[in-house]
Amino acid sequence: EQGTLKSTIAGSPTLAVFNDQLYFAWADAASSKIFYSPLTQQNTLTAISLDIPTSQPPTLSAVDQSLYIVYTDKTETESGFLYMGTIDTTNHVVINPLRLDGNYTSTQPYLASTGDDLVLAFKASTNESLYTYLNLLQERSTTVASGNFTLNAPSVAALWQNVYLAWVDSTNVLNYGTIDLNQPAALKIDSLGKINGNTTTVAPTLATDERHSQMYLAWVDGQNLIHIRTIYLLGEYSVPIHLNPTTDILENLFPV
Repeated sequence: EQGTLKSTIAGSPTLAVFNDQLYFAWADAASSKIFYSPLTQQNTLTAISLDIPTSQPPTLSAVDQSLYIVYTDKTETESGFLYMGTIDTTNHVVINPLRLDGNYTSTQPYLASTGDDLVLAFKASTNESLYTYLNLLQERSTTVASGNFTLNAPSVAALWQNVYLAWVDSTNVLNYGTIDLNQPAALKIDSLGKINGNTTTVAPTLATDERHSQMYLAWVDGQNLIHIRTIYLLGEYSVPIHLNPTTDILENLFPV
């Protein structure tokens, strides 16, 4: 199914670069199916259905020569179980979808690439705790952030041998922590693990900057102001930038 991009998008779309091509994927609110699209050189999009019913928006990431997708199912008998597969961008199908050990979620999952593997973070429906899959393409070892309640979907990013997670706890306070892929026995909450005084009920988002050895954390507060904080991986963090999305323009915020 192809056509011009005019689907109503539910939840957050996901992005990934694969073979020098930017891809979008999202959950269509009208059909509850997954759609995806490449961005052409003319900056146009075409809505292509993968014909997969879903209960949440999917997540994309590319490793080597494969474009991976993780999504939740939606059938007459079940909803929210996690599946992973690769997208055949020629025939527009998901190849070899694999169910991930019976775990399910009521929020959008998130993928991050560690270079040669994938990490998946999600909120478990059973106990509302933050779960992560490490080495998703190999042994799919599960790390449970024991006792770490998350209000909504966690955000995940990776840099070198560390995985970074951000989430909102039961008191609406932002948290972040790291997992060392060389020692993945438990989620390590570092000394800057809570960003006190900054509360939110909206899922935060993370991005890493390998060139400058730093990470960006963005969130929306109770007054709908956007906050962007630079977290330096040497153990310091900046005063957050505050933006009013209706009046401010994102210019010259980050180093080049």
